[in-house]
Amino acid sequence: MKDLNKQYPDRRRPGLRRCLYKSTYLAALIFLASCGDRAKESAKYPGYFETGEGVHYRIHTVGESGRKPKETDWLELQMINTVADSTVYDSELDNARGTLLMPFAGNRFFSVLSEGDSATFILPASGIFAYNYDSAAQLMRMNVKLVAVVDEAEADKRNGVSSRDPELDEQKLMAVYLRKKKISAQPSGEGLYFFPQKEGSGAAPEAGKTVVVRYRGSFLNGQAFDQPRGPVEFSWGAERQMLRGLELAVSKMKSGGAATVLLPSRLAFGKDGSGDGRVKPWTPVLYEIELMEVK
Repeated sequence: MKDLNKQYPDRRRPGLRRCLYKSTYLAALIFLASCGDRAKESAKYPGYFETGEGVHYRIHTVGESGRKPKETDWLELQMINTVADSTVYDSELDNARGTLLMPFAGNRFFSVLSEGDSATFILPASGIFAYNYDSAAQLMRMNVKLVAVVDEAEADKRNGVSSRDPELDEQKLMAVYLRKKKISAQPSGEGLYFFPQKEGSGAAPEAGKTVVVRYRGSFLNGQAFDQPRGPVEFSWGAERQMLRGLELAVSKMKSGGAATVLLPSRLAFGKDGSGDGRVKPWTPVLYEIELMEVK
């Protein structure tokens, strides 16, 4: 790979049309990709260029093929988005393939890229992601690599491929998460990863007692899928009151304690996924859980 800023100066100043980019990955990533007619050197970010609408970008490397997307093509992207140094989306934690597929039509924000190119885009985070960023001062940094330009049929094929071993794919996905978080912990015999955040000093759960918990369920990329507004009560020991993984986690805690747990699908929503469709089959999940009280 060669540094594009040195070897391909003309490709940093493309003419772009105004566009609205809408895409859904997990809980619907939505951002405005308004692009000016011509790009100019950015006065705010050295080495970057700025569109007429204030989107800053820098292409870091150029691929070998030089293939540009056509109107009917689809883009396969590796993407990591951060806001205030916190990752809000990581395609590697979405699926075993590790990429995001989206149509090029209407998504001309990425028309500065050719197949194999990588780049960073900086733009206001307000109104962009499923998380609500109210301040226009908050910026999103998008690190993107255009892995492939494919036609619609190939995109459908890649997106719909069913693995011969979904459990192995799930294990790989959890391994990627642990590597990215620099976690070296080992799972329990049941397969639960338990990360204590706060040691409790109160009562431990007992059969027949009521436990009061506060929790947040999310995918490995951090996108929440289950977040009750207030505490939730369960009858400890009653069947089908909690996910098996949460039962195991709470059993390791005392009142006042808090923990984060990583659950393989067999301890969460299994091979069928959740009944409402929010969690797909064979999906590992994270829970942040606080044991508030044992009554």
